[in-house]
Amino acid sequence: MKKLIVLFTFLILLGCSSDDNSANQEQNIETFDLTSNTTSVIPFQLVVLGTEDLIFNQNSYIARFDETDVTLTRNSDGNLVFPIPDINNGEYELKLITQNKEGVINFNVGSNNIQNVESKINQEFLQPLQTINQNIEEHINNGGMSTETMVALNSATLMYDNFMAQYLNASNEDKMVLAKFLNANPIFTTTFDDAIANNSLARNSQTNSDFLCLLYTSDAADE
Repeated sequence: MKKLIVLFTFLILLGCSSDDNSANQEQNIETFDLTSNTTSVIPFQLVVLGTEDLIFNQNSYIARFDETDVTLTRNSDGNLVFPIPDINNGEYELKLITQNKEGVINFNVGSNNIQNVESKINQEFLQPLQTINQNIEEHINNGGMSTETMVALNSATLMYDNFMAQYLNASNEDKMVLAKFLNANPIFTTTFDDAIANNSLARNSQTNSDFLCLLYTSDAADE
């Protein structure tokens, strides 16, 4: 179930710092072709950017999405991933300056409407997550695994309980953001392997890092 990881990649992406000041470079700028897996998008949708003209050798970059600064994070394939900002419908230009070159790409942003926040979260995330936890508990009850594996699985169930406790205390605003992200990124019906950023992203918060561990551990249990 590694597709679940993309959900928390979004939260981590928002907190990543950039080690590139390229947006401020303005002299002797050449151009390069910047491509995307899609240009028709909605807010909170994860987008993958790439190019054949240069190599992205930094963990993150700052780009300009219309009048908004966005963080582009390098994934394991060497491409850049970012969530579309929560903005109004319309045509927007993303501009990235790096290595003394400028890449530009246009996006058509549509609406991300949620009719029922709780229903969207339950259907797209909480119910499948509960199934994952039940599978882990079944592996624990069946036994026959090494001590190390049992410790990892028990830790995973504890992380699940902690996450659910935090979710129940989440604000309506936080739940709306989560619902919009799930609506834009249907992680159980779409493959987002290209959008999963490398583990260096897991530095924003211990909660995000722990939950990534839960998801990885549940993958191992399913195998």
